[in-house]
Amino acid sequence: QILIAQGVEAGGHVRGLTPRNELVRAVAPNVSVPVVAAGGIVDGGQLVEALSLGAQGIVLGTALLATTESFAHDFHKQRIVTARAGDTVLTQAFHVNWPRGANVRVLPNPVTRGEMGDPFTAGKRVIGKEGERNIWLFSTDSPQKNMTGEFEHMALYAGTGSGVIRDIVPAGERMAAIMTEAEAALAPGTVAALADETNVSASPVCYARGSDDAYAGFASRDELIRFCNLLLEAERAGARITARMWVDASDTGRRDLLRSIQHDESACCAMLRKWILHLDGEASDRTGDFYGKCLAIADPDERLAFVNRGQGWVVRKIREMLPKIRDDAMHADLKAMLDVHEANIARADAVITRAEISGKP
Repeated sequence: QILIAQGVEAGGHVRGLTPRNELVRAVAPNVSVPVVAAGGIVDGGQLVEALSLGAQGIVLGTALLATTESFAHDFHKQRIVTARAGDTVLTQAFHVNWPRGANVRVLPNPVTRGEMGDPFTAGKRVIGKEGERNIWLFSTDSPQKNMTGEFEHMALYAGTGSGVIRDIVPAGERMAAIMTEAEAALAPGTVAALADETNVSASPVCYARGSDDAYAGFASRDELIRFCNLLLEAERAGARITARMWVDASDTGRRDLLRSIQHDESACCAMLRKWILHLDGEASDRTGDFYGKCLAIADPDERLAFVNRGQGWVVRKIREMLPKIRDDAMHADLKAMLDVHEANIARADAVITRAEISGKP
């Protein structure tokens, strides 16, 4: 629907080496969709320049990173403010989470100056944390508000326009300044009309498939096998206990619920076995201790409540692991398992609540 013509001036990952204006001038007349210009744009003059070359809009990166609303860490924002014209460098040193050989434009730091060793032969080293996730030296992670660590050694993404930015302001103020500068050089209302037709959005941090999983903060093969077997044992226990409860249940609604949960637990067992075998692992044949503990509970309502707590445990485990799963298909399967368990928890809660209400004098 649109083409983004990103010049070599852009901060962060840069695919090509062609200057922005040269690229826009070559692309815009030869396509039938709107073209927006990207790369080092921070002021209204550059917006006017892009429009004059045939672009119908611009992409702002660094200009909006250095705003109060941005999720970038204050350290990163301040480095942009203090940057001078010509400070940014293209480097391939930040490669963890990304294929080798990919350029990124960053502000200079000990990594770009070679003070941290060869990025492709130096030992692995943790330089920060994002919750429980490690931030590794030479990774493509840039400092964010929820991180701690050695920010000076992280990828400080910045476009060539960073030398113009001198303060951290609200995004609306920066946008208004760009519009005012552009309006002064164009016919009244031209840029405002363009802005009314444009939606502004931001992209999430990107993770490619070019590095060792454990080094990149993803779960290793062995960790995934252990995790799947842990869930497999729990799901097998859940399938067995709900089958037992289904047979014993006298209430039709409760029987239907338990039969549905038993079906879901069995399906999850099959899915987990599939992934264990896919990872060349050995599927556990053990049934989790949950089965015996639940069987020891005589009261049907208390037993169902215990089943719900077990499903809640599974939900927590999956939520903890999902950010560490690189494989899209495996991530989707476990997310679907999470959704099923959350839905079953809600359904079981409703049955328990009705039983409590009906049991009141």
